[in-house]
Order: sequence, then structure tokens, then C-alpha cells
Amino acid sequence: MYSNVYGFSCIENQVLAILSQRKQKIELTYYDCAIPVHELYPIMVVDGIKPEYFNYIPRVQDILRELGVISFTMIDPASVDDLIKSTQLCKENEYILIRVKPDFTTKILHARGFRSDHYVLLKSSESGFDIYNDIPECIVNVDKNGLSDAYAGSYIKMKVLRELDLCDADKLWASRLYRPETQTIADYGNHTIENIENIGIKLRNLTGVNKTLKRRMAQYYGIYTDTSFIHQKLPEIDKPYAMAEYYVLKKNSTAEKWQSILNDLYSIDTEIFTQLKSKLGGINYA
Repeated sequence: MYSNVYGFSCIENQVLAILSQRKQKIELTYYDCAIPVHELYPIMVVDGIKPEYFNYIPRVQDILRELGVISFTMIDPASVDDLIKSTQLCKENEYILIRVKPDFTTKILHARGFRSDHYVLLKSSESGFDIYNDIPECIVNVDKNGLSDAYAGSYIKMKVLRELDLCDADKLWASRLYRPETQTIADYGNHTIENIENIGIKLRNLTGVNKTLKRRMAQYYGIYTDTSFIHQKLPEIDKPYAMAEYYVLKKNSTAEKWQSILNDLYSIDTEIFTQLKSKLGGINYA
């Protein structure tokens, strides 16, 4: 259910998965994905923003709500009885996302629990209630008592109102902040890892966000041109993340290794943006 969805939060993953299951073109919501590494650097490394709080592009649910594709209503607080009633009365185009307690997130769902406000999809079933988690992907069946133990007191009611269409595609294309077809390749010479506290964790975080963005780029710009070259680069894009994660866990890396990871990111980025600019240049997709 959650394969090939690239959200930056549990809520984004749930919304994308729901629309994907309904055969909607979720790639359109990735329209502002072409953020180069040199612009991620000051956000993720200098300012130290964590991936779970990365909000420098619009949230998927906000995009869809603004377009009128979904309605999205937070119910807070709400008793478990109210939650059960709402879940059981859901129509074919209605969905319930519930906030679960941190202990349930880590001990039952085995999620990493970076944030305290973790949301999952809740559905009624013949044997009680099914809880759908995004990462790691799993389904947990609970009865009323189990739901009460898991539930953190608030939920979101989402309703799918219509499908994404060509008018939405044109509007999103025109509203992009990051435009690879006109972007100038940056000089990365000023970006080094000197005097950066916790550089390993920050670079690991940057490489993780970059992985998601590049997958979004392959999906979104694949609507308009051949992006197989980005798909082919994904193993190279993933490698710096794996290396950074390894070095962070081992706690024995050197400044030279961190700088090498940063240089690799820049090199891959330059190649991808150069090719994408060439493929998109001179063609009007509006």
C-alpha cells in the first residue's frame, strides 16, 4: 500500500497511499520537488532542521485541500466512542487517521517514533479494527480495548471529493518555486563541513531528505519527459545515506569522509540537474 509513495511525514504517506489506492495521479503533488543539494545544505546542515520537521515545500494534504480534491478535518479532542462511531459510519470516499500514543508507535508498530504525533489509518473490520502503519508497513488488528489503549485522543477525517485533473496539473506546474529547466548549476565551493557541530547526523539527515526528493523528481518530471536517468541514479543517491548512517552508528568517522560524502552529493546533483534541464528546456508544458 505504501510502496512508491514519497511523503515527508506519516500523514503525507497516508494521504498519498489512499489516493494511490484510488488510482489518482499522486505524482502531481510532488510538483515542487526539484530542490538542489546546495539549497538543502543551509537548511539541513547549517540550521540543523530534522527530516521529520522538513516543511520547506507545501504539505501534500495542504496542496490537495487547497485544490479542492480532499477535505481534511481535525477532531480534537474526541473520545474513543466518537472515534468508533465515525469509523463505522465512513462512506466509500471517507477515511479516518488517528493519532496513536508514543508507546504504541514504538512497541507495537515498531516505528522509530521521531515525533510524538504519529498518525495511522484506521478501518473497521469483521474482527474489530485494522490499524495501517506506513513505516514499517504493517497492519495491526485490535478490539475496542486495544484501540482505546492505542488511541491518543484526536483524529483526522479525510474525504476524497474529486480526482486530480489536467487543470490541476497546469496550475501546479505554473506554481513551482523550483524550476530545473531554468536553474543555474551552483558553485559548491563554499560548502564545507568545517566548524559544523554534529556534522554526521546533519549530513545523514540531508541525504535522507535528498533521497525522497530525487524519487519525487523521477515521478513528477516523468509525467513530462523521460526520467529513467534519475531512476538509474537512485543506487548512487542512496549510497551516501547508507555511508552516513554507518559512520554515525560507528562514531569513528573523519572530517575527510564527511567532506567526501558532501562532494559525492554535489557531483550526483550536478549530473541530474544538468540532464533534466536539457530534457525540459525549450518545451512549454503549460
